[in-house]
Amino acid sequence: FYKMFFYIFIYCLDYFIYHNASPSLYISPPVDQPPDIYGRYGVRSEQFAITPGHTYTLRWYIKGVNLQPKPGVKATPYIAIYVYDGHDTELMPLQTILASGGQGLLQGNFDWIERTAQFVADSNGWMLVLNPTLDTMKGDVYFDDISLYDDTAGEFVDLPNGDFDSERADYDS
Repeated sequence: FYKMFFYIFIYCLDYFIYHNASPSLYISPPVDQPPDIYGRYGVRSEQFAITPGHTYTLRWYIKGVNLQPKPGVKATPYIAIYVYDGHDTELMPLQTILASGGQGLLQGNFDWIERTAQFVADSNGWMLVLNPTLDTMKGDVYFDDISLYDDTAGEFVDLPNGDFDSERADYDS
């Protein structure tokens, strides 16, 4: 349900910092993390249905506060997209896409920025899981208004709680 990597990290809904409507998803490394340790911290969505072979556009908004990558590493917050065959999402995904939006690295302090990433779902991919992630960086990151558009069908995919307005950090409806 929730995947935590390395140290226990901070994630919650933030009712004061948000893009369009309160709240947003807030992710931050633990306060007591050693200064030379950089982990991977993400919140995994519930799985939801997609159509195999279709082209999709993922859109989200992101805000950063004092984001600093590990020295010598090119890092940026991203949304991991996992495509599964629909039988068991605990197995290895058929397809993994690390979607940063492709418009350069996001570091330091920045206000809400819209990001997009387009991908084609695997021909056997029936289920999708999204995982907003802060990887190999320190600082605070906010995600909000996550949506998925099926370009092939010309319609939005029912993405449970992509705007976090149901007041749950787990995308559950």
